[in-house]
Amino acid sequence: MPPMANRVQVLRNTTLRIRKHISLTMGAVVVLAVVATALIGPRLTPYNPERSNLDEKLLPPVWQSGTFQHPLGTDGMGRDMVSLLIAGARTSLLISFSAVFLTLLIGCTVGLVAGFLKGLVGELLMRLVDLQMSFPYFLLAITVASVTKPNLLTLIAILSLADWVVYARLVRGMILQESEKDYVQAGIVVGASRARIATRYALPQVLPSIVVIATLEMATMILLESTLDFLGLGVQTTSWGVILFDGRQYLATGWWITTITGLVIFVTVLGFNLMGDGLRDILDPRLRLVR
Repeated sequence: MPPMANRVQVLRNTTLRIRKHISLTMGAVVVLAVVATALIGPRLTPYNPERSNLDEKLLPPVWQSGTFQHPLGTDGMGRDMVSLLIAGARTSLLISFSAVFLTLLIGCTVGLVAGFLKGLVGELLMRLVDLQMSFPYFLLAITVASVTKPNLLTLIAILSLADWVVYARLVRGMILQESEKDYVQAGIVVGASRARIATRYALPQVLPSIVVIATLEMATMILLESTLDFLGLGVQTTSWGVILFDGRQYLATGWWITTITGLVIFVTVLGFNLMGDGLRDILDPRLRLVR
């Protein structure tokens, strides 16, 4: 079969598998809906999420004698819940996406270097991975956040410490497997640099696994970011965790503040998990042995 026809056939088979994978479809729909809402939602909401109106504080949702002007009610400062959740989505997703990207960059770099440099440098890098894994991450994050009083950038840096070791160990293991194959040995024989072989030939082989792990890690990052914000150790701006933190004092009179926000976080995390599980089954079933 010609190469072009072979590629078309592979793409067609992958498309059919995606259509048959219900969890992937459901997760992708949820993720796309949340991302689209975060991107275009602020242009559609009639209220400024930072504008407070004490005359309208703690208005109930529309299904509990509320009004359609504030379908999800208002918080303790009279701010519209729909506008708050959309603004919080932008902050939480921005932080989580940035943290996952930075984590992926650090972990893949360490894994590539440790995989191709099998001597002292590779061993030192893997001992660094072991050292990182020996620390309880959440305790470390709370300690660093309480000392630094993080802003947006420092919070992203703190979150990026969470799971870069996952990428490093995964990429190193797969690079060690790839380095024994004929195309890598042939590249070394003809004089290609290890950096070129790693980035241009070996890395694309592990890219499907990286995509799957990154999708699953998005759910973890959203939970970690929301937890730090809820504990008062995150950014001092509107995010899902901050909404939960502000609404905890109104559990008796404004239960919808924390309940609806918690449901939004739950659905978003579930969407990323379903999407990651579906991508794992389609792109790299071997990851069932890793996770």
